[in-house]
Amino acid sequence: MRRLFPAGVFAAAGVGLLAAADHFPAFAEWYRAHIYRSLSAAFSLVSGIFPFSLSEIGLCLLAAAAAADLVCCLVRGGDGKCRIRRLSRLGIRLATAAAVLFFLYAVNCGVNYRSRTFSELAGFRREEASAEELYSLCDDLAEEIRKTDDELGTSAGADGQTAETPAPDFAYFRRTGKLCRSAMQNLGEAWPELRFHYPMPKPILCSRFFSERQITGIYSPFTVEANVNREIPYYNIPFTMCHELSHLCGFMREDEANFIAFLALAGEEDAEIRRSGLLCGFVYAGNALAAADPERYALCYGKLTDQDRQDLAWNNAFWDQFRGKAAETHEKVNDAYLRANGQAEGTASYGRMVDLMLAWHRKL
Repeated sequence: MRRLFPAGVFAAAGVGLLAAADHFPAFAEWYRAHIYRSLSAAFSLVSGIFPFSLSEIGLCLLAAAAAADLVCCLVRGGDGKCRIRRLSRLGIRLATAAAVLFFLYAVNCGVNYRSRTFSELAGFRREEASAEELYSLCDDLAEEIRKTDDELGTSAGADGQTAETPAPDFAYFRRTGKLCRSAMQNLGEAWPELRFHYPMPKPILCSRFFSERQITGIYSPFTVEANVNREIPYYNIPFTMCHELSHLCGFMREDEANFIAFLALAGEEDAEIRRSGLLCGFVYAGNALAAADPERYALCYGKLTDQDRQDLAWNNAFWDQFRGKAAETHEKVNDAYLRANGQAEGTASYGRMVDLMLAWHRKL
């Protein structure tokens, strides 16, 4: 029992923080603004020294160490009591590790789900919108995408990206990461709620594992890192980078992170990353318009260039190849996770980004 005491302390502290945030929303907001942001800056300052994902490496090493420990417990000599004693100590070590990870999750992520949203702080109000208003948004996005394509010229898009196209190299990731980091910092000048010292987003080495579960990126609360799947279609990478970086600033809702990524990229000078934000935004708004008014969606879609359509088609083909049990299981787990953290719509909340885009469009 004495050996279990540290695990109990970490678990109790984590539960206490989440309970306080659930019952006292003002505490959650104060924590995000004053405690989390300082912790996040300190954590990311250390983890940002390394060009690779510390959380990815750390979790792999933890799993390998646990497996090796289990094998040693089973193969070492001694009677049955000795084996039971060794297994119980292994269980205590695993319980302590799990409690520490849970505590880090609560400190660097869980409480923030209970704080105020970016849209509330920035004054973006969700309102009912007509199909006409949705069409206006999509039409303007299509026009901006076409202008950006003209600016890029022949370099627009993935230029024939297929299933055989290799994932971008680390030089591309570093260059794009710097641009996205700058975009988020620029956004912080307009919206003080997003003012933060953003670290570099990091490519995931084992990206195929995440592709099979249809994950574009992931925020690690254990090391405060923005991790990005290297295999996803090129145009999606800057958007995913900014999405994950927004979590480091304390805004955890997925629809909010999407909207923040869109805001960060849509007004940038660099045409390549601006195109990523506009095209991803068009996908969300276009899907909503296609369901409400297919004919008007066809008009907007018709304004896109052949390269735009090719990139969108490749994006669909890329994810189609990973449809299966792994992706379905992750979808269910992610849905339960979002609901447990106050997003009652579960994964359906991803579509609420369109409401925020419409609120942004009204302010133009």
